[in-house]
Amino acid sequence: MRVPTLGIWSTNDHYLDGERMEKSGAYVEAPWRYEVIEGASHWIPLDAPDRLNALLLDWLHGPATAR
Repeated sequence: MRVPTLGIWSTNDHYLDGERMEKSGAYVEAPWRYEVIEGASHWIPLDAPDRLNALLLDWLHGPATAR
């Protein structure tokens, strides 16, 4: 199954590596979008809820084929 995927990483995440997160798009056979949220920790929903929600709404609202 091909599933459009949105990858989100935050610059102060001490559990996930940004380079590996970005490169994981090579394993997605569908549209892939990678976003970085500056200054947030691993807990993006707590640290940057407005930015995260904006990214999610844009991703869910827009056509996946255009990504």
